[in-house]
Order: sequence, then C-alpha cells, then structure tokens
Amino acid sequence: MYVLVENLRLYLESEEIATASNGGKQPLLLGQIFYQHGNRSATYVTGGGGYTLNKAALKMLVGTFPNCAPHDVNSGEDLLVTQCLKKEGIEPYWTTDETGAERYDHVSPEVEFNFDSKKNPLFW
Repeated sequence: MYVLVENLRLYLESEEIATASNGGKQPLLLGQIFYQHGNRSATYVTGGGGYTLNKAALKMLVGTFPNCAPHDVNSGEDLLVTQCLKKEGIEPYWTTDETGAERYDHVSPEVEFNFDSKKNPLFW
C-alpha cells in the first residue's frame, strides 16, 4: 500500500468530508468499495488500498465489537469492520474523485501503470 499523506490529509480536511461527516459527528468509513461475490447490495471497503475511519466511526466500531461476530476468526478484517458498522447503519462512503478515479486503490502503482489487459484478460 502506498499513501500520499498530504493528499490524504487534504481529502480528509475537504468540504466534501466535512459535509458528509456533519462536522465529524456522523461516523464515516472511507475506502475503495468492493462487492462481496459480485453482489451489488453486499458492499464492503477493501483493506488492500487501506481505509479510514473518522473518530465517530472508530468509537462506534469499538462499541460494536463485543456483539458483532465475537467468535469470528479470519483474516478478513476489512469485511468484518464494514459488516459491524453496517449493522449500526453506517454504509461505506464512496471516495472516488470527480473523474471517477479511486482515492484508495488496492492495486500497486506498478500494476496500475503497466497493466496490459491483452496479456491478462482474466485479471479482473
């Protein structure tokens, strides 16, 4: 994962995020949204490109952990975090920019810039 800290800071301080979080009062889960098994109604934020919780979302998440899948043992923390917050009514927030580009991308820059779909037709 690569993080451009200045870009992340500017995004988190943006008017868009301030509005979406109601000045930080509304919990936000930010990241690249995936569809579980291709199901468009089963969204989650992938951990591959990282994700961000604001303070309100983190407090809510900590409060839900004792009751949200307490015996679940797996490496899919991204799916678990999303599911726990969704049980509290918090949906992942779409973080694409005005051109539709991902702000949180699970693909490395090397793959992103050198990808050839003719050589890898089944990659996606």
